[in-house]
Amino acid sequence: MEPLFYFLLIMTIVTLVGHGIWAVAAFLIRKIFDAPQRISHKTPDRNEDLLSFGRILASMYWQGKLTEKEHRRLRELAGLATPANAEPEPTEELGGSSTAADPEPIIAEIVPPQSLTPPRIDSREPAETAAVTPAAVERHPLDRLAEEEPEFIAAEAAVTNKPRRAMGAVLQSFLASNNIRWGELLAGLLIVICSVGLVISLWSTMQQTHRLLPSLVFLLGTAGIEAAGLYTLRKWNLKDTSRAVLVIATLLIPLNVVAGIALATGDGGSVQLTQPLTLAVIAIATIAYSVMLWLAGRAIFGRDRWQMSLAVGGPSFLMPFIPAAVRHWNADAAWLNLLPSAVIGTAIVAALIRKRNRPMSTPAGWRFGLLVGMAIYTLAVVSGFFAFHLPRDLTAIVLLTFGLLPAVLALMACGCDVRNRFTLQSGSVLRLLATATIMIAGVIVAALFPATLSSQTHLIAWAALCAGLSIALAIALRVPTMLYVASATAATGLLLIAGNAIMGTGWDPSFPLWRRFVSGESAILLPLIAAGFAAIAATLRKQSDWMRPPAIVGGAAAVLGLAVTAAVAIGPSAWTGSISPTAILAILLIQSLAIGLAGAWKQPAAIHLSGLGLAAFSIAACRPETNWLDSIELMLRSASDSASLLLISMFALASVWRFLPRISSIDPSEPRLRNCDRWQQGTGLLALGFALLIVPFEPIRGAAMVSATAIV
Repeated sequence: MEPLFYFLLIMTIVTLVGHGIWAVAAFLIRKIFDAPQRISHKTPDRNEDLLSFGRILASMYWQGKLTEKEHRRLRELAGLATPANAEPEPTEELGGSSTAADPEPIIAEIVPPQSLTPPRIDSREPAETAAVTPAAVERHPLDRLAEEEPEFIAAEAAVTNKPRRAMGAVLQSFLASNNIRWGELLAGLLIVICSVGLVISLWSTMQQTHRLLPSLVFLLGTAGIEAAGLYTLRKWNLKDTSRAVLVIATLLIPLNVVAGIALATGDGGSVQLTQPLTLAVIAIATIAYSVMLWLAGRAIFGRDRWQMSLAVGGPSFLMPFIPAAVRHWNADAAWLNLLPSAVIGTAIVAALIRKRNRPMSTPAGWRFGLLVGMAIYTLAVVSGFFAFHLPRDLTAIVLLTFGLLPAVLALMACGCDVRNRFTLQSGSVLRLLATATIMIAGVIVAALFPATLSSQTHLIAWAALCAGLSIALAIALRVPTMLYVASATAATGLLLIAGNAIMGTGWDPSFPLWRRFVSGESAILLPLIAAGFAAIAATLRKQSDWMRPPAIVGGAAAVLGLAVTAAVAIGPSAWTGSISPTAILAILLIQSLAIGLAGAWKQPAAIHLSGLGLAAFSIAACRPETNWLDSIELMLRSASDSASLLLISMFALASVWRFLPRISSIDPSEPRLRNCDRWQQGTGLLALGFALLIVPFEPIRGAAMVSATAIV
């Protein structure tokens, strides 16, 4: 217990001395550099007051608020007697002036106002005022120059007499609450880093004590820091400083758990979860940390306190079970990293869902950013603790990285939502941070793809996690942008997995990635994937934002499929894989015609793609090693069989339509019946032509001929 006593004593002394030095330094800086305006305690002068009163009476007299009799009476009562020849008298000419015969300052200061605006109070001394000539004082406003206007003089005086900011004012603005937060952030980081350094320096000393005692010591230290933050918040009302202290205490909780477990297993043993004392310490720590997280979350985030408690406390409480899981499952225990990642992702998304139906202010955005930062910090601590116990091989690292996908995708979805909530004017910094978060998360998801090629199981897990979680997040946060991630990852995984299944060989990690895309299997699968996404886009056609991602991914799959099919048809025969060259030619022809017809009226570039596909078909069909005549005969035979089956179906349908008016109330002369007849006859003629292409008459073609004759 002696190290604990010294630790608490040193921390108390450092805290008190540091706070005292800061308070004394701030006091001295204010006293030395501040230049406050000194209030003049000048003795009132009766003459100046009489001058001011005389000017007010003159202004009221010339504005018509006082009669001549009232004006004279008030001046006499105030002791401002004026000779008869010096009293202001109204004249018919606006520009007239009444001069004063008496050169005394009192009479010269009676200046009649020239407008309805309040008169300008002259701050000059009486001796200076007396030197002004009467003609200059009583000049009419229409006769004044622009430089003589009171507004011009006041503006010029304000510009020339603008005081400089004192050094104390600059330091005072630096010590404001919005600027001191950066200092508090730096101080908090230093406290966390210094705490880690203190634990490392006292590592050998703590190992000599009981293996569970360090955990209780860290618990008491964190509780003391949080108690100080809560006390200063409630008693002293230091909101910014107290919340910074509470954030520091919250960030110390995962480190306390890691340090406690490491010291308990530092002698090469392990934490025995079957021992009653160990379970008791875990239970006490869980309850204490839960209470601290709840109180700190209520003080920092308000209603979002349970999200913060879940984001920090959930992964921290799972760490005592990590060493046991690694002992039992070895590298496969890295899959358990999905649990803390999912907990953190759930907490972040839940905090944003609560604000989904109302606008988010800038302070609320910064609080959400603080929550995200604390969650990322906790996930980094847990993942590092996992990596410390896992074996040092590539499989464990890949599995550990897979565990980060729920949190990474949640951050991407939240970034998309926050970016949509703020504009460039209202929250440019938050929008920039959200964009950076989206880009970093996208890079992480894309960087995991090469690591999945080592095993087909890893590829399936990557595609399923990315697609499933992206769809769930898009629906939960109403962010259609996440469908791009879901569509791209699902298409990539389906292409590689289904292509390997069609190939019929086992998964070979050494097989080049580009050969998995440029193959006959991909030439067949890419058009099917494009058709599937086109069907999904058609289903969502009433919601343009949700339809756009699958439509774009489907179009990209169609274009890529045309390019891959053309490359396989023209390239070496080994690229076709298990698919015959005839099927590749047929697929290339169908793709070219389909792309040209589908995008002809909206996308003129589709016609060029169709032309390139047809050119590739011509080149591939004319190659000596390609039996293109047999291929064409096979395609015609297949088309003839299909047309014959269509003919038989049309004959049956035509028979129904022929006898329908007889057994129902439908008028035989209705336009829809006549249009149906024309359509059936045209289809019958087309099918008859296909049936006659092949000379050998098979039974199905014989029936088709009879049906075509009956229809025509």
